[in-house]
Amino acid sequence: MKFNLESKTVDVNPADAKRIFYNDISDEEGEKWASELAHQRVGVYGSTTTYAAWKYIPSTYVIGKADRTTFTPKLVDYMIKSAREQQPTAFDVVEECDGGHCLMISHPGWLAGVVKCAAGET
Repeated sequence: MKFNLESKTVDVNPADAKRIFYNDISDEEGEKWASELAHQRVGVYGSTTTYAAWKYIPSTYVIGKADRTTFTPKLVDYMIKSAREQQPTAFDVVEECDGGHCLMISHPGWLAGVVKCAAGET
């Protein structure tokens, strides 16, 4: 990731994106998705949350065990634990998959099943 102070964005070059976000799909597919990434405004990293839905409604946390972003297993565990300290019912369901960061691309059928289950479908 590279911070661009002039445009106030964060950029990820395609080679890094393939390695970080798309490590569990073919090189060809990863390169395609990496080429479509857009700049992200830096404000998302320091914005104040005004509403945390997981405090009020049942929520499912999805973990890609091969995720190579900064969402390490230790960080994910800390986030879930911290949420549950604030609201004991937070993330009442935690689902794990052997995929990476972009499960909607690498494991769409599995993820669709998780979403349907969270929505009450069987």
